[in-house]
Amino acid sequence: MFAGPSPGEDKRVVPQDAEQQDVILIIDDDPQLRKTLADILGARGYEALSAKDGAEGLALLRQRSVNVVLIDLGLPDMPGIEVLNRAKAASPSLEAIILTGQATLDAAIEATNKGAFSFLQKPYDMDQLLLQIRHAAEKQEAERKILRQNAELNRINSELRILYAQANLFSLQDHLTGLPNRRALETQLEKCFEAAKRYGESLTVVMLDIDHFKRFNDTHGHPAGDRLLQKLAQVIPETLRTVDQVFRYGGEEFLAILPSTDLTGGSKAAERLRGAVESDAGVTVSLGVATFRQTMRHKEELIDLADKALYRAKEQGRNRVEVCDG
Repeated sequence: MFAGPSPGEDKRVVPQDAEQQDVILIIDDDPQLRKTLADILGARGYEALSAKDGAEGLALLRQRSVNVVLIDLGLPDMPGIEVLNRAKAASPSLEAIILTGQATLDAAIEATNKGAFSFLQKPYDMDQLLLQIRHAAEKQEAERKILRQNAELNRINSELRILYAQANLFSLQDHLTGLPNRRALETQLEKCFEAAKRYGESLTVVMLDIDHFKRFNDTHGHPAGDRLLQKLAQVIPETLRTVDQVFRYGGEEFLAILPSTDLTGGSKAAERLRGAVESDAGVTVSLGVATFRQTMRHKEELIDLADKALYRAKEQGRNRVEVCDG
């Protein structure tokens, strides 16, 4: 049924990695051929399985992971092409070599169109068959390697997207206090400013500065100064409403955006902040309050008014709230 290997056969057909032993399934109704093929494949380092018909072969494919299947076209229970179809449907990566004693060009074309790796006619040339098996196994391993590489690339891309999102978040977050930073303030204040301008809503900002912060650092040390800033980053949001937004403006300065709040409401909120900071953090702060007016063209005008009010609070003795109504 097949031609034996020649004395000078290519020894490279032996798989190099014994731990990654390729599994070959032989589906043929000739028991002697199955045994002979299995013995030869086993001697070459492959694990050989065998089945007498299509049903038994398909059952083995459901039970075991197989690299290459050898399918006889003339099986007793179903055509070899049907076995090929079912096997490829169940495991698209499976490589199949069609073997037949009654080969025709049409059968060869059909087999390759259905996904067969190659087509060999009985009697087999064993060297050729072993070479085809090796190439089929190598092709499958190459395709699996590509899949693994694609999976790894997808994993890396996913991690990069996460890192990008984190980097974007960190770029908008003050690393010491965890509050949104001045860059984030620019974006959020622009949104609030445009909403107030378009819909006529009230909008107030409160700027807060720790009194004598340099003296505090000189006396207690910079680590204590950092802890004080972190404490204020906790106290300020807890004192305000959940809809209000608090930012670290820079150095010892903080800024709060108070949506739907007029100058009176902003002044009361600033006074609550002043008292809460003195009570909970043990330091005093000066605060400047400014509210949006329809005559304003840019959000920076609102910040400038709050900054002027803050400067006036410091000039007038600190630990106080000043408002700027224009």
